[in-house]
Amino acid sequence: QPRTGIGIIDRMVQRDPATGLPCVHTSSLKGAIKQHADLHGLDADTQKLLFGSDAGVNKAGGGGDTRQGQLAVLPAKLLFHPAQGEKQPYFLVSCPSVLNEWARELELLGARDELPGHIRRVAGAEPGSMTGLVAGDTGRDGGTVQTKNCPDAVKLSFDAVAELLGEGFAVFTDAEFIELTDDFNLPVVARNSLDDGQSQNLWYEQLVPRCSVFWTALLPLRQNLKGVDELTGTVTGKLCQVGANASVGMGQVEFKSF
Repeated sequence: QPRTGIGIIDRMVQRDPATGLPCVHTSSLKGAIKQHADLHGLDADTQKLLFGSDAGVNKAGGGGDTRQGQLAVLPAKLLFHPAQGEKQPYFLVSCPSVLNEWARELELLGARDELPGHIRRVAGAEPGSMTGLVAGDTGRDGGTVQTKNCPDAVKLSFDAVAELLGEGFAVFTDAEFIELTDDFNLPVVARNSLDDGQSQNLWYEQLVPRCSVFWTALLPLRQNLKGVDELTGTVTGKLCQVGANASVGMGQVEFKSF
């Protein structure tokens, strides 16, 4: 985000206007995916079909046609956030509101498998329910919710979501999740601009911690759109730069297809 000039944090993370939770807006995400695909060999015609014609080319040279891309990219919404643990270095946390919205949007997008049902059952579990973690952990900040084994009735659903994530997780209350991701708890780092070895500008930048999990959707705007599988193969399972500050190791994400 641009510098705010308000408070002590100059550059804030992007946030969903409805929920206030961290997100990656579509314009940032689409540009990052397109750049990654270009760097990894997706041909120019497929890029133009999926993402539209390059406005810069049309402006500069007048060549090529202005064409809308046939692939819609949804904003990336936060699903799981890492909490520092007392009995383990960290553990992933989500909350009922986030999980229920995820299930609802998957259904709207046409999901026909059992995943939305599993997600809803996980969302309805008692706060602190978890799978694949050490029980009895409230986090290093002394939260009010303690991790505990999920009930047998929903263990199948917890395990299904954990398999998708590739690791265990816990479900905390909405209030705990909001607090975990607010401006007082997200990490802030100091950045310095040097000119000939002299400090010229010091600013503070807010970050989403590593191990956070977001979800997005790539939506073809017409049936049997060519190039979608090629694009998915290009980004899945590889590191992709989303956002700035690549030279200092920020913004590296891994995409997983489901």
